[in-house]
Amino acid sequence: MAVALVETTIAPLRVETDAADRVVVAVDFDTASQTAAAPHSLATEAAIRLQGWLQQPVAAVSLVDIPTRQVGTAFQAAVWEQLRAIRCGERVSYATIAQRCGRPRAARAVGAACGRNRLCLLVPCHRVVAADGSLGGFRWGLAIKERLLAAEQKTTARV
Repeated sequence: MAVALVETTIAPLRVETDAADRVVVAVDFDTASQTAAAPHSLATEAAIRLQGWLQQPVAAVSLVDIPTRQVGTAFQAAVWEQLRAIRCGERVSYATIAQRCGRPRAARAVGAACGRNRLCLLVPCHRVVAADGSLGGFRWGLAIKERLLAAEQKTTARV
């Protein structure tokens, strides 16, 4: 396992890879771990790319080629797949994601799946909001969710 920590305009960012350093298994704003990654690790490469993306989050910067692995239920996997389809600067409701997953009454379960997402930014759960447009929840706190959405809104408005 490798862990890389980088400063970003939003908050300190932590990227963790599996034991073989082949896939990213966690991206979060939790800096409790102080383990340093090797300079040429996938964790370091991914952290630097995410740091750059956070400086100017635009759809033109692709992060999809960063290899990831996330384990969850079939429903969670379906939710996470839907989250990856949300474009930068776009907001989608929990209810809409539930409908897209074929379970229109499962908005709260979508929220729970978002809360279990360990790949912040790569699986952009911050783009999911309540049906009334309010922020809803966010594993890393509403202040960070607000900053992420504002940064995306600012850069997509310029495009």
